[in-house]
Amino acid sequence: MKEEFIEFDPSITDKRTFYSTFLSNYNPPVQAINHFASIPWTNKWLSNPAYKIIPFWSRHVKTSGEDTFFGNTINTTETVPHFIMIQLKDFITPEPSDASSGTKLASDANAHNNNPPINRGPAELIFLLQFGERGVDGHPGVIHGGVICALLDETMSAVISQHLDNATPKPRGQIFTANLNTSFRAPVTTPAAVILKCWLVRRDKRKWLTKGQIEDESGRVLAEANAIWVLVPENKI
Repeated sequence: MKEEFIEFDPSITDKRTFYSTFLSNYNPPVQAINHFASIPWTNKWLSNPAYKIIPFWSRHVKTSGEDTFFGNTINTTETVPHFIMIQLKDFITPEPSDASSGTKLASDANAHNNNPPINRGPAELIFLLQFGERGVDGHPGVIHGGVICALLDETMSAVISQHLDNATPKPRGQIFTANLNTSFRAPVTTPAAVILKCWLVRRDKRKWLTKGQIEDESGRVLAEANAIWVLVPENKI
């Protein structure tokens, strides 16, 4: 069962304000919760008292057509039928540092990708995913690498959205991926359930550094990514 369609027009509605309303007014899909509750190792995350289940913005197709890929294309029985987002209850949004220049952004991209600083604390966001059979495969029984990149990119953007909503005052603008570096450690097979963890590594004035990891039932890292994001002011979009 697909999540609800959202009447949202970004040309007339402030997205950050609308996002806060969305978190309060929408419920995570019951079928997905029941599915992961039936799997012992994923149920441990659902019942972890440090986390709470919240709705995932990207699984809802918008009036504008935004999020059609996550809300429709890979929201089928054969692709990714179940997708749950779990947020760390007590996460802290850091104050921005002073780095902001384009030159610094480029140098940080190299440093971040070659020797990524890993936040060793609890992941701010946890995603539970159930992959279907063949719908997102590249090789037989193995998910296409482009789908893995898209999943890591979208979920890391979600961790920034949570911090933007949590920050005081709330920064205005829209986030865009400036750099995404993905490493494939082991095949992500289908059909299977996996966990995807996301962290905010660092925040500058307009730049955000994130990390994401896809793990299997045993905690083995199957794929990981580091990304740099830029917050573009609304009047420059």
